[in-house]
Amino acid sequence: MSDLSSYIPKQLQERAQRTMVRLDDHLSHLGRVLSTAAGTDKFLLLIYYTLKLVYPQLARLRALRTQRFLHSLARRAQATLLPGEAVVATFDKGTLPGDEHGTLGDLEASSRALAGLISDFRVFVRCWGLIGIYAWGRRTWSNPPADSVVKTITWIQIAANVGFQYFENVAYLAGKGVLRGPRYDAIAQKQYWLWSSKCWMVHVGMEAVRLLRVWQLSEQDKSIQGSEDGKGKAKVDVQEEAKAWRRAWIVNAAYAPMTVHYGFEPGYLSDEQLGLLGVVAGTIGLSNIWKQTAA
Repeated sequence: MSDLSSYIPKQLQERAQRTMVRLDDHLSHLGRVLSTAAGTDKFLLLIYYTLKLVYPQLARLRALRTQRFLHSLARRAQATLLPGEAVVATFDKGTLPGDEHGTLGDLEASSRALAGLISDFRVFVRCWGLIGIYAWGRRTWSNPPADSVVKTITWIQIAANVGFQYFENVAYLAGKGVLRGPRYDAIAQKQYWLWSSKCWMVHVGMEAVRLLRVWQLSEQDKSIQGSEDGKGKAKVDVQEEAKAWRRAWIVNAAYAPMTVHYGFEPGYLSDEQLGLLGVVAGTIGLSNIWKQTAA
């Protein structure tokens, strides 16, 4: 039996081989990203907020198709009805006209279910986050930032993260029935979730102040180094630091309105707005980890 590759043009074979090599490299790289806790979290965060963008569009498309169908039905009925007559239409539960097979409805329900599963998993794996916060505090204690302002901000952020983790853990475990009693009823759970988000809000607010202080110190450092011949940082390093600072600022700016939404009742943002902000933060966060795990 002859080799099928002999019938395929050499150029196509080479192109397919290059494609397979690139695919293998990307999948291997993704495997390195997902082998880290931070990489997995950022990857899931990006998927979660992408879904928050997707399922409202599915619902809107479903409603639009239904509206078009009903308008078409009304026009056809109007031509045959006598004065005083009316049409009453009934539809199966869960199936809307224009989506008779339930395809859009199933996609929307599946998207919401997957988003809920991802959210639940991300909260669960954060349950032991206090250990990481302890390590952060220990590093700060043994090697504090040189600048007193940054040092103070860091300790405020550590305290805010302790509060965030405590309130979130209690709310999550109470919601799963692990913690029981009057202190953990539905009303109390809601308050725990709100306080958790308010602690996150403090962290994000302090991060904005920290980044502004870092920028200020960087500008001061540039002015000092500019007056010293041959002692300045390499231009490439300065540019990379500036890019990293801008990325961190954009991520923090995207998180800021989300903390207000989750920290107060009622939420102020729609699913589309949350999705857009989350996709911005998730994309930048994942791209940073992607660069760090490059072979």
